[in-house]
Amino acid sequence: MKKQFYFFLFILLFFNASCKDSVSGCVDASATNYNPNATINDECCYNCFTSLGYSLGEYCNYNLDFILENEFNGLIQCYSVNGDIVPASVQEGTAILDSQGEPVFWPYASFNIYCN
Repeated sequence: MKKQFYFFLFILLFFNASCKDSVSGCVDASATNYNPNATINDECCYNCFTSLGYSLGEYCNYNLDFILENEFNGLIQCYSVNGDIVPASVQEGTAILDSQGEPVFWPYASFNIYCN
């Protein structure tokens, strides 16, 4: 009887210890919001680019909810941080100027945004 109790206790502890907490997130490694710790795909991955194909990289999240809700695809003033295009609100960004010294505006488009 004692052996059965210990065997049952061992099985119970083994299965309990093998359970890991689940982390929801984007499991697509090519997406901007990829979460390497995610164990469950929340099917909400996105990539953001200007219409000219420049990646917005880590700054993609900038007001993304507003952009999605309002289907915004207008012009944004271009700023740069270490060569990455960033929104104007990024404090360390510097305005990108054309050859006449005028600010550059590019159409903003968000591609590959898919959420359920």
